[in-house]
Amino acid sequence: MLPLVVAGPAQAWSWDCQQYLRHKGYNVPVGGEAAKACSIAEDGEGSAYSLDICRTRLEALHVKNKYAVPACKKGAAR
Repeated sequence: MLPLVVAGPAQAWSWDCQQYLRHKGYNVPVGGEAAKACSIAEDGEGSAYSLDICRTRLEALHVKNKYAVPACKKGAAR
C-alpha cells in the first residue's frame, strides 16, 4: 500500500491582501497598482518600511486607511 501524499495549500499572502480589498468593495485587478502594493508588503516580509509603502500606495488609490492597514498586514502575514 502506498501512502497518500497531499500537497499543502500554496501560500498566497499578497492574494490575501487583494481578496480583503475586494471584499471591502475595491476593484483590485490582477497585476494592477493595488496588487503591486500588496506585493510590496509580502516582498518586504512585513517590515515596517514595506507596510508603510503598501499603505501609502493603497491610500493613493483612494483606499481608506482603515482598510489599507489590515490589507497590508494580510499581505505580509507569514
